[in-house]
Amino acid sequence: MRKILRIFILLIFPAVNSGVALAQPAYQPSFDQTYPGSSLIGDCVVCHSGQWSLSSYGSDWKDWGKDYIAIENMDSDKDGFINIDEVVAGTYPGDPFSMPAPTNHAPTANAGPAQTVSVNSTVLLDGSGSTDSDEDTLTYNWSLTSIPTGSSATLSDAAAVSPTFYVDLSGTYEVELIVNDGTVDSIPDIVTITAQNSVPSTNAGDDQNVGVGDIVTLDGSNSTDPDDGIASYLWAQTGGTEVNLSNPSTATPTFTAPGVGPGGESLTFQLTVTDTGGLNSIDSCIVNVIVGNQPPTADAGPDQTVAEGITVTLDGSGSTDPDDGIGSFQWTQTKGTTVILSDPAALRPTFTAPDVVEGGESLTFVLTVADNGGLQDTATAIVNVTWVNESPTADAGVNLTVIESATVTLNGINSTDPDDGIASYLWTQTSGPAVTLSDSTAIQPTFVSPPVDITGTILAFNLTVEDNGGLQAGDTVYVTVMDNGITGFPDNVHTMIAASGDPIGIIENNGDVFISLNTIDPSSITVSPDMPEDFSIGLIDMHIKVASPGATTSVTVYLPTPAPEGYKWYKYNSSDGWIDYTANAVFNTTRDEITLTLTDGGLGDDDKEANGVIADPSGLGISSTTPSSKSVTTTAGDWGSISGCFIATAAYGSLMEPHVKLLQTFRDSVLLKYRTGKAFVRFYYTYSPPLADFIAKHDTLRAVVRWSLMPLVGFSWVAVRFGIAAMLFTAVSLFLMISFTVVVFSLQIKKRKLRIERYLQ
Repeated sequence: MRKILRIFILLIFPAVNSGVALAQPAYQPSFDQTYPGSSLIGDCVVCHSGQWSLSSYGSDWKDWGKDYIAIENMDSDKDGFINIDEVVAGTYPGDPFSMPAPTNHAPTANAGPAQTVSVNSTVLLDGSGSTDSDEDTLTYNWSLTSIPTGSSATLSDAAAVSPTFYVDLSGTYEVELIVNDGTVDSIPDIVTITAQNSVPSTNAGDDQNVGVGDIVTLDGSNSTDPDDGIASYLWAQTGGTEVNLSNPSTATPTFTAPGVGPGGESLTFQLTVTDTGGLNSIDSCIVNVIVGNQPPTADAGPDQTVAEGITVTLDGSGSTDPDDGIGSFQWTQTKGTTVILSDPAALRPTFTAPDVVEGGESLTFVLTVADNGGLQDTATAIVNVTWVNESPTADAGVNLTVIESATVTLNGINSTDPDDGIASYLWTQTSGPAVTLSDSTAIQPTFVSPPVDITGTILAFNLTVEDNGGLQAGDTVYVTVMDNGITGFPDNVHTMIAASGDPIGIIENNGDVFISLNTIDPSSITVSPDMPEDFSIGLIDMHIKVASPGATTSVTVYLPTPAPEGYKWYKYNSSDGWIDYTANAVFNTTRDEITLTLTDGGLGDDDKEANGVIADPSGLGISSTTPSSKSVTTTAGDWGSISGCFIATAAYGSLMEPHVKLLQTFRDSVLLKYRTGKAFVRFYYTYSPPLADFIAKHDTLRAVVRWSLMPLVGFSWVAVRFGIAAMLFTAVSLFLMISFTVVVFSLQIKKRKLRIERYLQ
């Protein structure tokens, strides 16, 4: 008898409990050993009711053989989400078309490195290093949060990637950058710009030729300081017969030219100018005291303008002496980025022009010539080095593989420029079926992948970036588009899996194009009083690029089954709520297609702006106040969108729950084929909603109902899988086995009772 009971339980329980399969997945024992009840998956309320006891939701996944187990970082259906993430999100890890909604991550602002600049210069900020892990298009918001007292600094364009501002005072400037990915702001990033005190420019005046006993005036009055002013002057004699300066601390001291030898003599003086901030610079001058010998005339050659990296030749060959000839040349650099002269004592030394900033730089060289009698003269040569723009580097992102009708984002955010920054982006499709980009000049434009056959196709896009100097660079990215396996729709229709799990199609009718196309699970939207009760295919979120701002277009949605009477098209807007769109939605005669009329900036446009793009989240549903919402028609197809089983939906918590979907399939494929079944369904949909509402409010009652529904789920699975005859056979077999068990058990009890009576006698 015990063996009979064991066999009965083994045969019947899996069919009743799971409604899907008869065997436990082979991985389950190893999983139980690796992940005890205290693990993350054991504590997950999506699949477990506590204490490592699988809920009906989790049991269904397990018994279907869906590999939802989070062994290591397994992604069983290769949809980009590891199994544990799918379990937590309530989607199917074994179904590539069932995946969690992407989680938006906040972008990261990067305001660039700290800079040290001079007063009266222009600062170039750089936010191009800001990133977003979701590769969303970023917008920029710069602000000057701290400037020196008295400064009037302002940003050239607070919304630019690389704005500028003019540094008018020394001190510290703090600039804050916040980037936004279209949903959320980043944490602010602050860059510090330190404006240093500029060095004064010292001018010791021209060289002079004087006679013995002359009163000589040195002149430093042409020295200047660009910001905080000159605080002091200091003259010092550096060569020749010593003289007494009237006041070395004035701009214009005097002295008497001393007696010198028969060849004359050169006296040299150095002027040091210090500004209020303590910075200083020096300059020199020569005073030739003439007795017979005439001084030379230095000529450092013409000023030059060269590009960075060019070999420059200084030229002192124009220097002359009227009597005893030039004895020596000496070149000294007094300003600019330091360079190395080939020979500072040569007539024509050379050097390589250094790399400079965008505005270029001036290098100053002083040539000192001395004649054979020792008299000297100086001359100055200026070499202007111009900046040479370097080409940018284009980066069109990694190659992508997507299915047809997917929303694809191209990504040029990693393109760079070493000097003056990127000014523009331009995407061009170079091969494959033509698609339309949301904005061909955007860093991250989007498009919807085209319909393809089983062979798929490859799209190629070239990204051209141009820097502020006009130089360009290009890169190419390839997008492989694969067939999504959905059939039964016209070839030119975009097909996808709706939030309900059913295949749908959609096409634009007026030559306008989709630039994004996604599905939305209605359960992700906060419930409100005006929210329709049931969305048979979930919601469709489409963005359509129209020919011109304010234009009107239309799209046709192909439904998986005819829409029941009373179902309408509803639009959703976070600010306006749910809108009945019946006036602009027309069904075909069989109610399996619906054509929507949409106007940019009008009722059908979510952003209500005539900007050339229509945003339309909407779907097929039924209002809770519609009397006909629970009416029954005579065809099974008309029931395909009713909410399955109201009581089952309340018990299991979701229309998408596998048990509910199984019961819905049983209703459509079995019950509605028979007159009696139709009568039962009509009765059920008329009187069950109040009971379902009551069940949904009580967790204990929901659990009891789930257990009570197990036999029905089991019989439904048998009927759907093997037909009504198999279901009847299973029911009869179950009845006979239970009856047989009761009879045998009763006989055993009766036999034992007789034995006891005999024993007592």
